[in-house]
Amino acid sequence: MEASADWGLFLGRFHPLWVHLPIGMLIAAATMEILGRRKRFAYLLPATGFMWTLSAAMAIISAGLGWLLSQSGDYDGSDTLAWHKWSGIILAALLVLVAFFKQKKRAPKAIFPLTLLSLGLLTLTGHQGGELTHGSGYLVRYAPHSIKQLAGYESTTENILNSRIVDIEKARLYEDIIEPIFAANCRACHQASKKKGGLRMDSFAELMKGGKNGPVVQAGLLEQSEIFHRITLPEEDEKHMPPDGKRPLRSYQQDLIAWWIESGAGQKTVAEVEVPAYIQKILDEHIVANEQGVFDLKVEPVDESAVLQLKQRGALVREISQDMPLVQLSFVADSQFADRDAALLLEIAPQLTWLDVRHTELSDFSFLEKLPHLSRLHLEHSQVKDQHLSQLTALPYLEYLNLFDTDISDAGLEQIAQMKNLKSVYLWQTKTTEAGLQQLRESRPDLQIISGLQVDKPESTIDS
Repeated sequence: MEASADWGLFLGRFHPLWVHLPIGMLIAAATMEILGRRKRFAYLLPATGFMWTLSAAMAIISAGLGWLLSQSGDYDGSDTLAWHKWSGIILAALLVLVAFFKQKKRAPKAIFPLTLLSLGLLTLTGHQGGELTHGSGYLVRYAPHSIKQLAGYESTTENILNSRIVDIEKARLYEDIIEPIFAANCRACHQASKKKGGLRMDSFAELMKGGKNGPVVQAGLLEQSEIFHRITLPEEDEKHMPPDGKRPLRSYQQDLIAWWIESGAGQKTVAEVEVPAYIQKILDEHIVANEQGVFDLKVEPVDESAVLQLKQRGALVREISQDMPLVQLSFVADSQFADRDAALLLEIAPQLTWLDVRHTELSDFSFLEKLPHLSRLHLEHSQVKDQHLSQLTALPYLEYLNLFDTDISDAGLEQIAQMKNLKSVYLWQTKTTEAGLQQLRESRPDLQIISGLQVDKPESTIDS
């Protein structure tokens, strides 16, 4: 039976689409208003009245659509929603005032401060919208620590994701193993500020309460647990979670969630429940912190003279964060960096963790094995060959490898299979075959393989 139409919700869902129109128009109007005050750009001022009027009209529509969307129940009880809603309404009203002044040629001295106020209010409203859509601390989540402190950002989710497990027997099933999966993949839509389907996943207690249709976890009953049903639906299914556009859970993550549910969906430790052999393998390979992560390393500050030489050869060198001396290095498009210059990279080997050599003339990649702290490596559009990949198999921290548009063949896939810590590899437009890729999938079921327009993901080992 077809569900009856909900016109309010139907129209409200156009808010995220429509809201970009008034944002663009407001920025254009403000830019013309500011520049038009200079003689050189005075010709812009006559058109600003129309631009402000158009911005105001679009902002009113956007605010109305946003109000309809807020009635969906997904954001109930959210202070962020209240601030976003009212700042959006105030911004629309402010734009109407500016448009009125411009059309009636009144209060010309007030236009400039009102323009600046509009831009400030737009920034605030947009920030609140970003937090509603993407989660708390969206703008500063990946900022340097000093900026996070300045913004007063403290992330419980970040602490969960950065926690490390050394003794797996003492690890708690939910807090240490399952919650980090939910924190990374589900909380943006299921938290205090945004409760899709009435479900919150920002604490164990809230998760077990369930959503508007009842509990989503049935302890010990996998088939009756809606949460497991949703994460294992085909990706094209509109009810699949995470929703379309976000990376699906890995098969081992689905297996861990299933194991947790079948073990009682509680807060016991690993030692207190039965651990099947395939789960033990997952715990050993993906959960236990057998060794330090690259960002836990203590390295000396980078040699500035070496950085200067690299910059003179066309390199862009940036610190990953002000709190650690690890650096990322890439090259500008017209760089002539070649094999004779590779020794310069060795001067900053302890600090170099992200490397992008796509815009270079390198043909000898033997230097890579001497960069022990690499975690991300871009080799796309380069002259890298199968035999060069053997230089990477011993790198202990390498997690990301991009080989797009290179001559890598099935022989190179054998080397990739040996990169035990590798999590993602791009192989689109290479010389690999489907047979070779299938063999890689079978030997490395934990590896994300991007070999075309779709991501190759293995099947879950749990039947459902």
